[in-house]
Amino acid sequence: MNSIGASIWIAIVVLAINLLIGVTSGRVFSLSSFRGKSIVEALLMLPLFLPVLVVAIGLHITFIRYGLADHWTGVALVHLVPTIPYSIKMFKAGYERIGTKLIEQSAMLGGRAFQRFYHIELPLLLPSIRSVLFLTIVISLSQYVLTAIIGGGNVVTLSMVYYPFTDTADEAVMAAFSIVFALIPIILYIILEGCLKFSLPYQHPRGRKNL
Repeated sequence: MNSIGASIWIAIVVLAINLLIGVTSGRVFSLSSFRGKSIVEALLMLPLFLPVLVVAIGLHITFIRYGLADHWTGVALVHLVPTIPYSIKMFKAGYERIGTKLIEQSAMLGGRAFQRFYHIELPLLLPSIRSVLFLTIVISLSQYVLTAIIGGGNVVTLSMVYYPFTDTADEAVMAAFSIVFALIPIILYIILEGCLKFSLPYQHPRGRKNL
């Protein structure tokens, strides 16, 4: 139960940071133009092509220096490495679907930046938010190498408990762990989906009726 709690907490923190970085970066890469844009985007995608072990060892030295190793904070930060690139790509695609016309029209009608973001961008970004939500949680829960190296054995997540049993011949144990692993992201997805329904405009029944 402790490992499940630690896994859920870390996954939620990683998800929150992914949403923040993904939305801002996706908006910039989709709607803005600046020198070196393709280079910066390629650098942000680079973690997907680097071996996980190399990234973990390199970051471990830095985290030890700043006191982040052997702590859940360091584990949450290192989980950003395999998740941030996907979030940026998904939100970039979402902003490309929105385009600039709606945003420009709302600005011409006097809408402030926050109003435009909350009433126009967020509802239209809902498919990207759902994709990032589910993918980030699944990737974070499944990280064994990154958690083991950065956590140093002090941060015990569900993957740390699960993977040693992959060599066991007891099918009942493997089936139980597999069910738990499958249920956690599904339950979190349902809960967070419900939060989105009641927090985003035009999503809950009353908002749709008034619209």
